[in-house]
Amino acid sequence: MEYIKVSGKTVNEAIKKACREFDIKQDELSYEVIDKGSNGFLGIGAREAIINAKINDVLKTAEDAKRNAEKFRLDVIKTKGREAEYQELLRKYNNAKALYGMSHIMSNVSADKTRNLENSLVDPYIAGGIANGLTGSGIFGAATVIQKELNNQKTISELKDAYHDNFNKQADEMSKKNEYERALADLNKLLIECGLTPFLN
Repeated sequence: MEYIKVSGKTVNEAIKKACREFDIKQDELSYEVIDKGSNGFLGIGAREAIINAKINDVLKTAEDAKRNAEKFRLDVIKTKGREAEYQELLRKYNNAKALYGMSHIMSNVSADKTRNLENSLVDPYIAGGIANGLTGSGIFGAATVIQKELNNQKTISELKDAYHDNFNKQADEMSKKNEYERALADLNKLLIECGLTPFLN
């Protein structure tokens, strides 16, 4: 791939612009500084930094290899007259994979919420006893017990809802995982029947 010239107020800004241009991360960019630029004196004589940039050759080689593999796979499938079937199975696989990934994230969020609620529960009688011992006031201790008890009852109610939600999220994740695995198996079955290497995931 040929270098392209990119400019910016600073070398760092030019690098960021090049990354946006190629839609890659900075460690995937190869560049050479042509001009570091200058602020000039009171803005007089200022000039922008300039770099020559291109996608890292290693990354480009890997992308080219991936594209070539995909083209070879599709060419073989076309010769078998199964392109439409392959595209449909590939669509189902990609959708199932995306849905499974999302359900896994939602399940983890629900589990974290449940754990946080469990950790927020406090034994009101212990809390009240400590308060009573520190103040020597049974009234203050009793008020503390009542408040802690009310807080706990609210948390317990929320926790019950969280348990229910977490159960549903885990069940949904398992369902989506099964759908993903079935879609992968169907796609791999076609690839193997066409004499091609199956997908690993």
